[in-house]
Amino acid sequence: MTAAPTRLRRLRRGRAAAAGDIAVSDIMQGAPEKARRSPVATTRREESPGSGGQGAGRAGTADVVINYISNTAVRGWRRRLVSRSFVALVNMLFGLSLRYYNGTVLHRTAIIRSVTIETDSFAYQAEALVKLLRRGHSHVEVGTPIGPRVGGRTKAFRLRNAIDVARALCRLVVDVRR
Repeated sequence: MTAAPTRLRRLRRGRAAAAGDIAVSDIMQGAPEKARRSPVATTRREESPGSGGQGAGRAGTADVVINYISNTAVRGWRRRLVSRSFVALVNMLFGLSLRYYNGTVLHRTAIIRSVTIETDSFAYQAEALVKLLRRGHSHVEVGTPIGPRVGGRTKAFRLRNAIDVARALCRLVVDVRR
């Protein structure tokens, strides 16, 4: 058996090491090395995680605090179209009505540990959210403004990534309907 790919391996390692009440789940793709953070970092409820976005102040008010981008105009129209399509598809497939699936999410540490994440694709956060919300865990969505991309191009829209996300969603449909 081969080792889990990097994103999933880091997510599992971070989730296992979580020591606080709240786990922050986020992966910054393409960020400068010094700005990257573990996919799961932890904080105590009274602390404010640097990566929690506007949702940091809401930590502990629900099982899951989901940040969504409140100023989508800073992204190009193609990026907005792909993002909106992904959100609409996931909402339709799983009967949810979230605004965003790929942002920073604050989870109660115990509940994120209870979820098995199978994918290493960009759909990892969607997989976690679908599984948790379908189990009935509470959530709150918090608008978070972002800045424009400083440089480089996103790697998220490569064909390989699209195929991996499609596979992850198909597998998730089967898992959820069991």
